[in-house]
Amino acid sequence: MKPSQFVKKFSAVVYEDSLRRGVLQNLSEDLGNILELTRFHSGLKFFLESRKPSHTDKFSLLDGIPDLHLHEYSRAVLELLMDYGRLRLLKKVTERIRNLREEDRRIAKVRFFHALPLEEAYFMTLKERLHTMLGRELEFEHELRPELLGGMTLKIDNVVIDGSLSRQLEQVRHLLKKKL
Repeated sequence: MKPSQFVKKFSAVVYEDSLRRGVLQNLSEDLGNILELTRFHSGLKFFLESRKPSHTDKFSLLDGIPDLHLHEYSRAVLELLMDYGRLRLLKKVTERIRNLREEDRRIAKVRFFHALPLEEAYFMTLKERLHTMLGRELEFEHELRPELLGGMTLKIDNVVIDGSLSRQLEQVRHLLKKKL
């Protein structure tokens, strides 16, 4: 498996499991502390990433570092990385876990533009379905825009789904211009 695939899959599994067990905060802090130490001590980084020293030797070294008290879950994650010979990917795994954590915490900003007046119940249903699909809290706004002519446009964060009649007519106009 390519390193990037490993990082993505391993990080996702560890993230979900640590979240479920309630130890995500401990894991994040521990991995961040180890990365900080290895950044300033290249010898430590080399030692930990080397395949020759045993897991016991590596953990003995980590245990001897003042103010570094690894949670048992963090130790298990490090041991898995050692078993797979992937400890050199610790920085990328840590970054990916942080990104997943940020994505989960983020509130999706949803803007819904519609061409015709709609009932409030429609917006409530749409909001509930988007919340279920995205699995995130929503900041939801809707706005009447008659210039759309028909249909609607949905913007979720930076993604735009344009189902408006005005957009479809614009596409037809562009195609006709190309053909003529």
